[in-house]
Amino acid sequence: MKTILTLKYGDKYTSSDVNLIYAKTNGEYNYVCLTDNPSGLHPEINTIPIDSEYGHWNKVLMLGLKNLGDVLYLDLDVHLQQSIVDIWKHCQYTASVAFTYWKSNDFPTKRWESNPDPRMSYLSNYNSSVMLWKSGHCDHIVNKFLENEDYYMVKYCGGDDRFFWHECEMKSLPKGLIYSYVYGADYIYDDRSFKYRPEYMIALLNGQDRHTDVRKKYYDALSLHKMG
Repeated sequence: MKTILTLKYGDKYTSSDVNLIYAKTNGEYNYVCLTDNPSGLHPEINTIPIDSEYGHWNKVLMLGLKNLGDVLYLDLDVHLQQSIVDIWKHCQYTASVAFTYWKSNDFPTKRWESNPDPRMSYLSNYNSSVMLWKSGHCDHIVNKFLENEDYYMVKYCGGDDRFFWHECEMKSLPKGLIYSYVYGADYIYDDRSFKYRPEYMIALLNGQDRHTDVRKKYYDALSLHKMG
């Protein structure tokens, strides 16, 4: 079984954003949405109730879900530009996560690597907008978080991807699959910002909160929501 997993809480995203992922993948998979409000979701999307106070930290807890087969997690601000059928070959027992190839190679180091800049220990080269794993094999990550969750949520207040980067052994999804529309695709070869790259499978729309002059509509105007 192959499962596409999403997370919807609060009012930042709507059921339409979840339903769009279902539509763009033609309803070909098992679909599960972790949500505090299932209203308006497509009837073929299964739901799991969550504590919305955990917010994005539910992305750590979801790694403990069982009986979902191969799992692909997608944030609701990603755009699927091509068929995702080939991404499943990267599903392993060790969780894989999107790597920020658009950042400089020396930014940042992991917590156990020396770096003269103490700020580096609070940054990350992972982007948890896209994750892939085999369900039932990532309990160790959840258990580590739950052993001292208050500490981790304060230390890595900027995001769960920082917890993954500094505290967990995870694999990086390879180049060529995912890019950031705002920040680029490859720091060395293709770092142009605000560029639509139709050859990539998935576009991340991260960083729009830091660039208020750029909105999703600019990406939409280029891609026209077309697959491939």
